[in-house]
Amino acid sequence: IDFIGFQEIKAHEDKFPKKIYEYPFKHMYFNSAKRAGYSGVMSLCNFDSEVKKCEFFDDEEGRVLEHRFKNIALFNIYFPNGQKDEERLNFKMKFYADFLVYLD
Repeated sequence: IDFIGFQEIKAHEDKFPKKIYEYPFKHMYFNSAKRAGYSGVMSLCNFDSEVKKCEFFDDEEGRVLEHRFKNIALFNIYFPNGQKDEERLNFKMKFYADFLVYLD
């Protein structure tokens, strides 16, 4: 296994269980939400890549890690849930629209 992407990790890197560092991966990358205990993504990989946090959206919720190597882009994304209120549904739809524009 060369890549594992986790979503909804709900922890900042410094609060993550130390056991995760025992896994045999060359690199670990985190994008944590500013709000503690909320969303976040983590990538474990065995290849060198350029890694970016979200570039297409104001990502205070730690939802995206983008890995680029050679001519390949690999995204680790925790897509928003629309929930029941209009504000979050609008957030979700904007996230999707901005992501599609970024890919184009």
